[in-house]
Formats: sequence, structure tokens, C-alpha cells
Amino acid sequence: MIDKDYASAVLAIELTKADIYAVLTEIAEASVDFGKPTQHPIDQMSVKEAQKHFADGQFPAGSMGPKIEAAIQFVRANGKSVLITDVEPWARRWRGARGR
Repeated sequence: MIDKDYASAVLAIELTKADIYAVLTEIAEASVDFGKPTQHPIDQMSVKEAQKHFADGQFPAGSMGPKIEAAIQFVRANGKSVLITDVEPWARRWRGARGR
């Protein structure tokens, strides 16, 4: 099985030489302690922080895990930035640009 997050990271790294890797998802940002009373969003994090949170089980498989792993791969490959965010603001902008 090929995971879409890993595949898109490979495309961003190898084919497009992208300056930023944007992952559009259903939530506005990744969070630590997701779904718990102690949940808090992560506005920015380093690769080292991402690896620590991943190792601590903060980003499970089937959820944010593949996105974070793909982001780590992208940053390690070219030192550029990753944006993980909600798809809805992008969709509204696209619909507005098309006159809908």
C-alpha cells in the first residue's frame, strides 16, 4: 500500500523541488495530546521536536502520523518548510477565485 502523505512528500522532494510542502487536512494544525483536556496546537516545530512527539505517540498511524513522517522527510531532504493545515480556507479561496 502506498500512503498518500509519503507519496506527496516524494513528489515534492524529487519532482517539483518545492519550496514548501503543504499538507491539507481536516484540522487547522497538528496538536499535542489531541482529543484530551490538555490538547494544545503546535504552530511551529523543528524536526527534532517532531521526532520526539512522534516517538512519544503523539501522532498515531492512520491520523497525523504519516503526515508528520512525510514532513520530516521533506525537511530533511531539502531544509524547506512544511505547512499542515485545514483544507477549508484553501477551498473557500479557490471557490471565490472561480466566482462561486
